[in-house]
Amino acid sequence: MAATDAAIVWWAVGPSGQEDRGATGRAATVAAVFDRLGPTVRRGRRTSLVLTGTTTPVGYEGGVGSVCVPPGVAGSTVVVPRLCAALHHAAALLGRAEADLTLVAAELDDEPGRWLVVALRRLAESWSPDEPPLAVVRTTDGLTEAGRTRSGVLRPGDLRRMLADGCRRPNPVADHRAPTPVALPDTSRRGHSVLLLPPPAPVPPAGDPLVIRWSTVDEATGERRRRAMGRLARFEGDLFGDDRRRVETLARHAPRRATPGGVRGAVVAADAAEAAGALERHRPAVPKQRPVALLFPGQGAQYPRMGAGLYGHDPVFTTAMDTFFTLWGEGGQRLREEWLSDDPSVPFDDGSRAQPLLFGVGYALGAMVRSWGVRPVALLGHSAGEMVAATLAGAFSLPAAVRLMRARVTEVLRTPPGGMLAVAATADELQPYLTLDPTGQVAVAAVNAPRQTMLAGPDEALAVVQEKLREQGYICRLAKARQAFHSPAVLDASLATRPAVEAARPGPPVDTVYSAYVGRKLDAATADDPMFWTTQIADPVLFWPALDALLATGDLLLVEAGAGQGLTNVARQHRAVRSKASDVVALLPASPGAPVADRRSVLAAAARIWAEGHELRWEAVDGTTARP
Repeated sequence: MAATDAAIVWWAVGPSGQEDRGATGRAATVAAVFDRLGPTVRRGRRTSLVLTGTTTPVGYEGGVGSVCVPPGVAGSTVVVPRLCAALHHAAALLGRAEADLTLVAAELDDEPGRWLVVALRRLAESWSPDEPPLAVVRTTDGLTEAGRTRSGVLRPGDLRRMLADGCRRPNPVADHRAPTPVALPDTSRRGHSVLLLPPPAPVPPAGDPLVIRWSTVDEATGERRRRAMGRLARFEGDLFGDDRRRVETLARHAPRRATPGGVRGAVVAADAAEAAGALERHRPAVPKQRPVALLFPGQGAQYPRMGAGLYGHDPVFTTAMDTFFTLWGEGGQRLREEWLSDDPSVPFDDGSRAQPLLFGVGYALGAMVRSWGVRPVALLGHSAGEMVAATLAGAFSLPAAVRLMRARVTEVLRTPPGGMLAVAATADELQPYLTLDPTGQVAVAAVNAPRQTMLAGPDEALAVVQEKLREQGYICRLAKARQAFHSPAVLDASLATRPAVEAARPGPPVDTVYSAYVGRKLDAATADDPMFWTTQIADPVLFWPALDALLATGDLLLVEAGAGQGLTNVARQHRAVRSKASDVVALLPASPGAPVADRRSVLAAAARIWAEGHELRWEAVDGTTARP
């Protein structure tokens, strides 16, 4: 090694030469040491690692790789062919020259237990007394007898004694207490102190999906890493740990650049087979770094337990939902129970359930995404989703918004039974059919896409229009609603919310909002007008014009933050998304499923946002942040 290099040796020696079983899977400590050595690497000093005593391969973007061998020193009975296979996979994963690692394994033919001596000898061949000392990362069993030092820093003489002794006897003065991290000194100095192995970092429960993400300097390197990780995922046997452990290894230690740029790839998997398949299909790419815009769905998107798989798992989402239920006041606890129930007592499509929960879940998802470090450039909501967007953007305080939502629900429940009808036609095509209702209560409720229009009205009148449309060959489908939202049938109920709007004191949003009620960016004058908010439950939703105006501002990554994937499907029809200039991803699944499905969908969206080039707070994504 050059005189400016630093080197780290990690090994595990149990009492009386026994295998240190605790070494398996502890490569997180080495990664932590590498993080502390970051300033050294940035100053141009290479960091070499000889990793021994663990089955977990580790890579570091700024270093030269590592040697990966199974645990134990003296008495090891590792079969050489298995070790060679392990080294082959480790070499591919780390980008290390396979010939070097295979040579190490080949020298073990006569004495499989002397792999540590071989590794140290190869290091010592280029290590002179005037070079910086080695840093030692050790398990609780400590150093060997011949190489023991109370400081944990090896000098050239220590290394020679270790080689002569064969690293067979454990250190009798080693500290066998619980692992304790010891801070490294300033990495600008030559040499580093010891770091006792800390407890393993917490991981999600077995079976929960994990994000495997990697970044490299260019596409060719990214492809090599992807293929290598796929080989590790498909590796047969338990040399790299069981099926779940291999996925955890990839999730924790896939190679990632310390600086933005380069090429990124990310997949989500819960087991090795799924990881292998996902890695086979995925192709890393140069991040496009498109800004994020959030979309919030409204009536019709709801389904039982929407987002409930995140409750109690993601602390930000959980706190936001708890706050919402508390602010709802009387009936808030019952609303929570209905939301978490597999068999709610009140139909979920009823406004008394759908409207408040669409708001609560949308708000909690928006808060969760922001906790990741994502700063949306715009927010756009559909129907009740506009209240979510306005609240997150600062036009309303959360308590004021919840009171207004409660007033809306109270008034709309007093209206006669009604419904909403989705028709595959333009709004202009449907105008003649609206005259079939002599009362004028059936109206265009929403323009979701050029040929995706929603009608709404009282049940009987809407049924007449629906029958005539089907006779004429139009494709119709009743939406999930038990009230005639966005039609004259709820106008009186809408006007009755005026006092609640005035009490809420809406103002201009701090963040950019595109309004589906005006079909464009929400300006200060409109946001200040109480009547704009008062008539919303009766006014038509112009989602497509608003989406068109939003995408006209530039290329975006649209993220649907709410139940289902209805807005995602609508956005995919837009020319900006079809041309791949913009893209869209949904946070939640399209339909109900097991709780883990919610978490998987959210992780997939987070992986997509990260691959786009956004830096995320992964402790927040993983749900390990402390609750406020």
